[in-house]
Amino acid sequence: MLSSISCLLALTVQHPPPSFEGHLLGVSAKVQLFESEHYAHVVLQGLPVGGRLQGTAWFDEDGSVTLDSLFERALRLRLCKIHDVFADADRQHVEVVVRLPLFGKRSLVLQRVPPLTRSPVV
Repeated sequence: MLSSISCLLALTVQHPPPSFEGHLLGVSAKVQLFESEHYAHVVLQGLPVGGRLQGTAWFDEDGSVTLDSLFERALRLRLCKIHDVFADADRQHVEVVVRLPLFGKRSLVLQRVPPLTRSPVV
């Protein structure tokens, strides 16, 4: 009986999605990656983005990205655009190619954060 309960609990316990964090030019980025559903929750924070922006990004296997309309509009008003997103083979890093005013195209490398040291992504 006890073993069947523990098996049932093991099946119902869900692991949190992997999180990634990084910084570029005064902006911190935190991402929760829901890989099987092909989307990510993104939080950008810092003076260059005017405080805090958050939204959802959907991605394809080829690295192309589609943002939710409010998030895309907020970035566009700041003259920023996310071009591509790529994960390395071992899923420890995510590279985000962005276009920024004055700086042009830049790569932001996000590193995977272990579950116990994650900052909350809200």
